[in-house]
Amino acid sequence: LYSGFVRGATSLQKNRVIYQNFNLVDFEWSSKVEDNLGFFKIELQKSFLADIISSRVKLSSLGAISHLIEQNVLEREPVEEIFSGLLKLLQKLNLEDEIFLKQYIQFEIDLLQILGYGIDLSQCAATGATENLHFVSPKSARAVCLEAGEKYRDKLLILPQFLLPDSDSQISKNDLLDGLKLTGFFIERHLTTNQKIEAKAEIFSSRNQLINLVLRSVSS
Repeated sequence: LYSGFVRGATSLQKNRVIYQNFNLVDFEWSSKVEDNLGFFKIELQKSFLADIISSRVKLSSLGAISHLIEQNVLEREPVEEIFSGLLKLLQKLNLEDEIFLKQYIQFEIDLLQILGYGIDLSQCAATGATENLHFVSPKSARAVCLEAGEKYRDKLLILPQFLLPDSDSQISKNDLLDGLKLTGFFIERHLTTNQKIEAKAEIFSSRNQLINLVLRSVSS
């Protein structure tokens, strides 16, 4: 991530189209002094704006991502994995909201992993079983199978089956809400703990909008 100035960014209508969140661009950054803000020269490669503004679900999803990345990635820190994952997500903006939300939740899981707070869904933390995984422990961030976790259900997070490798299960509204609750728990624990109140509010404002939209508009 780089900070800098853009000459004439808002002075011409064509420039306003270029400088939008989540546009894919080629850019050149230059500065006489390495530690200064510097200047950008930018060329638009692809705009995803039409797909974003057509869906409040996608708009809220990307708003949450924007705040998460801004608050948790240091300036000039290498972010190749995050960029690659985000680009793959943007390329799926043409999908229906339900399918896109599945990809969005997976992106949050991947982001947690990249930032050092992975959720292990490979096997049961209690028995080592790799099948019938239904929960995630909030303490260990590891999966728990149904047999081991049933009596502790109230203390565990639900694991939506669509997050498991090679899953072809149908996605319901409750699955999406469980997925957002799962990632939201670990985002709040690990990615907002040291944030200022305003920054934390920005992250969860977008996520809460998203949850409300799922409750109201995504078919069950």
